[in-house]
Amino acid sequence: MILLLARQKSNLRSLITMFLLSFTARTTRHHTFTFAFQLSPRIPSYSKNRLRRWATAKAPPVRQKALVIYGPNEPNDTDRPFQLVIVESPSKCSTISKILRDYVKECQLPHDYYVTSCMGHIRNLPKQKTEAEEIVPGITMPGYQPTYTIIPESVTLVKELKDWTQKASKVIFATDDDREGEAMAWHLLQVLNPEKFNRVRFTEITKTCILNSLTSPSDDLNHHLVLAQETRRVLDRLAGFTLSPVLWKTIAPGLSAGRVQSVGMALLVERERKRLEFETSEYWNVHGKFQPLESEEGMMLEAQMISKNGQLLVLGGTDFEPHPGNTLREASSSKLHLQNSDVAVRLLVDKDNYQWTVANITSTRRQRRPPEPFRTSTLQQEAVQRLGYSVSQTMTLAQQLYEQGFISYMRTDSNHLSEDAKSAIKQEIIHDFGGKDNYNPPPTTGKAKKQKKSSGNSTETAAGAHEAIRPAIQSNGRFAKPNELSSVAPSAERLYELIYRRTIASHLPAQISNATTIRILGESDDNEVMFRASGSVVLSPGFTMVYGSSANGEDDNVLPPLKEGQEIKCHNVDPSQHFSQPPPRYNEASFVKELEALGVGRPSTYAGTVQILKDRAYVLPNKKKTAKTKAYTGSSITAQRAAGAFGEDITTSSGMVPSLSAFVVSALLEQHCQVYVDPSFTAQMEERLDEIANPSNPSNDAERDEQLRIRYLDEFYAGENGLAARIQKIEQEVNPEEARRVSTLPGLSNNTDSDIGLFVGPWGPYIKQITTDTAEKPMSAQLPASMASDLSTITSSRLHKILVAKKEGNILGVHPDDGRNIQLKVARFGAYLQWGDDGEDGTTTHTLPARLRTMKDMAMMDDEEGGDGNIVSITLEEAIQYVNLPRTVCIMNDLPILAAIGPYGPYLKYNNTFFSLNPKDGDVLAIEAKTAQEFVQEQSKKKGVAKNVMAEIGTKEDALITVKNGRFGPYINWNKVNAKLPNEYYDNPEEL
Repeated sequence: MILLLARQKSNLRSLITMFLLSFTARTTRHHTFTFAFQLSPRIPSYSKNRLRRWATAKAPPVRQKALVIYGPNEPNDTDRPFQLVIVESPSKCSTISKILRDYVKECQLPHDYYVTSCMGHIRNLPKQKTEAEEIVPGITMPGYQPTYTIIPESVTLVKELKDWTQKASKVIFATDDDREGEAMAWHLLQVLNPEKFNRVRFTEITKTCILNSLTSPSDDLNHHLVLAQETRRVLDRLAGFTLSPVLWKTIAPGLSAGRVQSVGMALLVERERKRLEFETSEYWNVHGKFQPLESEEGMMLEAQMISKNGQLLVLGGTDFEPHPGNTLREASSSKLHLQNSDVAVRLLVDKDNYQWTVANITSTRRQRRPPEPFRTSTLQQEAVQRLGYSVSQTMTLAQQLYEQGFISYMRTDSNHLSEDAKSAIKQEIIHDFGGKDNYNPPPTTGKAKKQKKSSGNSTETAAGAHEAIRPAIQSNGRFAKPNELSSVAPSAERLYELIYRRTIASHLPAQISNATTIRILGESDDNEVMFRASGSVVLSPGFTMVYGSSANGEDDNVLPPLKEGQEIKCHNVDPSQHFSQPPPRYNEASFVKELEALGVGRPSTYAGTVQILKDRAYVLPNKKKTAKTKAYTGSSITAQRAAGAFGEDITTSSGMVPSLSAFVVSALLEQHCQVYVDPSFTAQMEERLDEIANPSNPSNDAERDEQLRIRYLDEFYAGENGLAARIQKIEQEVNPEEARRVSTLPGLSNNTDSDIGLFVGPWGPYIKQITTDTAEKPMSAQLPASMASDLSTITSSRLHKILVAKKEGNILGVHPDDGRNIQLKVARFGAYLQWGDDGEDGTTTHTLPARLRTMKDMAMMDDEEGGDGNIVSITLEEAIQYVNLPRTVCIMNDLPILAAIGPYGPYLKYNNTFFSLNPKDGDVLAIEAKTAQEFVQEQSKKKGVAKNVMAEIGTKEDALITVKNGRFGPYINWNKVNAKLPNEYYDNPEEL
């Protein structure tokens, strides 16, 4: 928000105009502003010309990307011709240049190679309209023609690249071997316009691969990949720049919508809605311990009861409907539902009256096939599950490993391995993993898994498709061992080890185990019960000795030797209580897996999709897991604020938890643009893009390809059901007040208080009284951050109580000292106490501990659950103690230890030093003197308060005067005041 100060209203328009003129002159990024104004006669008057001169002042220079050249020497210093190799990332340049220098010397080539980086894309679509005909910035009709401009940060870099291109005998484009890399090469070709050029593709940064690529280059680019990238870019621009402004106008600035992002958001919202609608069902299981009759100390067999009198038992939560609770699904309606422990108790009492026999034993030989090598999506999933890395972190580390020449290209949809890679795997297995007999390559025909087509993976290309993600082949024809990667960070080394083991495991034998199931029959005069026990014995570990949780070869629940018809005895029967669980939230691994299964997006885009959902606060931050909080900037700040995702009270459980803004945006899109949150529609769009990238009948007919592209974009954007028409309908028909209202939460579905609603606005979620009286300003209250992060706590009755507390306050009683009221109120950051009435002299407000401030104890908020109807559970006696803070706990070394509550929670204060008091350390109201002294002394050592203290001289104004030893010698310290210690006291400062 921008606060404008002016002498009169007539100056405001000029101020706003000049501010925007100045801001757009200094940046090309998109920003959204909210202006507020205040009139003040003390503000000096400025003429329009003076404002215009200030606004059009020279903007600070844009930080330019630097061009770095790697080669044997400077071209200006020699007459030897050279070829310029342009790669995508600067981190590859040194490695490639060293390989090419050696190659030139070995082969005595008549030219040199110089390697440089274009630092990613050098051109992009502008973010502001440059022509009146543009439907969105950078897209002109007819034909959805893109207009590209040089990225401001790359202006100097492009100029230098042009100079080097003119000096080079040939330019070699070696950008990444995918859709984006092909597009970068095309943009470089358009801008640099070299006389001669080649296109090479490095699938790994190794000598063999680089030299093979250079000796067999391509004379042209893959124009189908370029066209597919451009179409996707135009498509995303049409979706983002058309949908996002609607969200800014109707809901809040900073929000965004996208073709893949919105589908992912809708998936998260739908899963969370199912969780909130879920009603728990209670069921009981019965377990028994059995032993052969002739054995007194043998192995016990633990089995689970599965039927009674021929009727199967409910054994898990999947037998129940999600809601209402304790309702069996139709397929499980004939099962016996044990709702208490009575059956187990009766069985325990009568177990000796039963005859127990082994009814049958079945054994099955099982074969667990080794996993396929990694592709992008499976690498992301396994890194999340096994290493705890985020999807974004995984891709960053994989990029580093690729650029340093340790793995093959990491953006691929293929499980294919080259013959060289198979040979390297064979060598690894022969030398380190059991010898030649353990080498078991997967079959090339039969049940091989069919991969989806990918726009970056065409078997028709010269490269013969991307390979799977695997270790790079070193000069000795083998893979580098994980412990040989001395130049990488430990996190990257762990990721490499995961890739290494997965690649080796893919060519090892299957794990073979023997699975055994034993059924035990118990018969009495009146009842018949059946128990079941299962176990397995690993006969051959196979690939799990390298990759898998059972690599140690341990058996799973080994069963004692029994025979069919053998009589056994029951030692004990134990009941166990269980509750059905709601569907789990998506984590990053399962989210990526779901997107891939639905065909939404492509694996190379999943990391960016997850990150944008976090940046726009559609997914709440998980502070329990994230050690380092990300610093948000620009529009991400307003999006975080709209979701109520700022503040220390936002703590979510594991998984991707959608925010209230995600619910509101998803509801708006489902109602008015349903196809754009429909996974099947987005998957069809992806398939059509794949057809553009890899046409089934490839040709060089550029006009045909262009018509295919226009027809594809028309289906998305134009026509009565196109995006443009739908957006126009939203702008005409949708009331922003209704768009902001949260109406799809299950807790608000039975809203009896129709005059109260929950909304999402630019400053966060808020509760507002709905009234038709335009003369009266409706009452509103900010939704506490703890409720915004735990949507299960949001109900109609609780919202009503919060609004009442904001409007009237809950009077807890009167203070015995002055007879003034102590009220419990609520504001943006939760509950607080007010000592005195509104407008009364001497009225003060007081912070509560986080447990009460965040209203996490919600039991007292519903009348049907009992209690006094307060928004938090607090007594008058406790409230009096809180408003009387700070209190003196004790005196230590003639200085008081004070206990109080501040903006960051409870604390102890000693010698002008603050020590945060966590709940496990003690209660601010009840902490005793001994505990406080020990806590202050311990924390002082940790904080280094007593560090370098040479002597304590005395106190002044409740603060110690000390002599400390500093970097320039001893000095006197009191509060924040330092003074030089006289020389005569250097040896004995305590005599001062």
